[in-house]
Amino acid sequence: MKKIKVLCIILLLVSIDQALKLFAAQFMDREFVLIQNTITIRVVQNIHLNWIAHRTDFMMPLSMAIGLNIVWISFLIIGIRYFAYCTSNWKKYTSVLTVSFILGISGSICAFIDHVLWGGSIDYILLFDWPIFDLKDLYILFAIITIIFYYFAYRLLELSRLVVQNKHKATFRIAINIHCGSAQLCINLRLL
Repeated sequence: MKKIKVLCIILLLVSIDQALKLFAAQFMDREFVLIQNTITIRVVQNIHLNWIAHRTDFMMPLSMAIGLNIVWISFLIIGIRYFAYCTSNWKKYTSVLTVSFILGISGSICAFIDHVLWGGSIDYILLFDWPIFDLKDLYILFAIITIIFYYFAYRLLELSRLVVQNKHKATFRIAINIHCGSAQLCINLRLL
């Protein structure tokens, strides 16, 4: 029953994304300002097949875009199964992983449909001066954010249990690597 419910939600999210694209395609290359300098609806077709290729003006072949989509789906499934395994004693929060799975798979299916049916993504949301995006991009973004928050919340909960139990010295390390040329930033948090 749960699998059917998850599948129905995925199909609903994909349908909403594609319906919005069908509607937006009627207003191609037009702009509607909703909030001045904040939110604009600008309908464009991203024929580069992903954000990085668009920013670098790289014309990605369709087979490469579909291959990256398969890699993303595999990473998502393996990552969520790994987190579910590692956090098996945290059962009451596994619905967070289910939401992440639903959003990630929905975004991937939408991307696949965009590549095959539209020849690229129909993007229509312009927020501030960021690159134009669509609902599919939000699905994928929220899936990634959900996984990251789930992981760090679990790790912090485990760390607090160790500190409270006072059985061991607890060490927790957060490493954030930001690569800008040769610069690298690492942040470490240590609790004793």
